[in-house]
Amino acid sequence: MVFIVFSKSMNVTECVCTCLNITNEIYSNCICTCSGEEFNEAKYIAKEVFGYITGVLVTVKMLPQVIKVYKTKQARHLSMKFLIIGVFGAISAFIYGGLLDLELAIMIRAAITFVLTWLLIGAKIQFDKKDKELDKESETNNIEMVNLTDTNESIDNEIDNEVYSDTVVEVSEEEANV
Repeated sequence: MVFIVFSKSMNVTECVCTCLNITNEIYSNCICTCSGEEFNEAKYIAKEVFGYITGVLVTVKMLPQVIKVYKTKQARHLSMKFLIIGVFGAISAFIYGGLLDLELAIMIRAAITFVLTWLLIGAKIQFDKKDKELDKESETNNIEMVNLTDTNESIDNEIDNEVYSDTVVEVSEEEANV
């Protein structure tokens, strides 16, 4: 058995190879086992392809939400707890990618997710603040409308009272003449 460093793409793994012919440091007819299993190039490629597809889909899934929030200028439907957890998840994924010997696919996905999540947090803060201001303004307008309605009702009551009192006075005079 011979220990060698086996490099495939960006991953460097220590492998154990058993070779039938070793002459002048030329290895032939070798069977290598990496990390406890026989290296399978098709499986490796499949893992890489699905890893990148997953990374793209997980990152791109946030774009429609970001676009909708900025188009409608409303973010009430977003939970701040959800967004904060998303930020910590992105940071964690970035660190994880770094610990995996700078696994760039994971780190790039995490960085993009981090930025998109912060865009949503910023929008939520900004648009929720505007919504609260509009709610206060609307509430003030509703109070003014109620006051205006009350004023109109009191004016109507005063007019009714005047008409009623005139009528009472007229009736009183007719009775006085009889």
